[in-house]
Amino acid sequence: MPRNTTGLRRGGPGRPKGSRTKATIEMNAFWKAALESKSYLASALQRVNAGKAPHLEAYWMNKINGKPPESVVHSGEVRMPAQVIFELHTETVIPAGLPPAKLDGSEDV
Repeated sequence: MPRNTTGLRRGGPGRPKGSRTKATIEMNAFWKAALESKSYLASALQRVNAGKAPHLEAYWMNKINGKPPESVVHSGEVRMPAQVIFELHTETVIPAGLPPAKLDGSEDV
């Protein structure tokens, strides 16, 4: 029996691309209110001034001035990719003192 898809939008059920979940929006609102409270800001400023929260200082500088681009500068000549060689060894090395295993799976009694 075919499924009834008359009430569905094109692309199927679910959130549209790019939309945010309600939980994320609510959590962002909660944390924004918490982090903007006067008591938190006073505490954070006190920790930064005491040198106990250097990550906050860097975070605030990035928020104020914008985060600098993170990039890696490659220098030197371009070479061919390294050649990888896989070797398959068919000989089994048995450590000294151990009896050889039988290939047919039978056990010695």
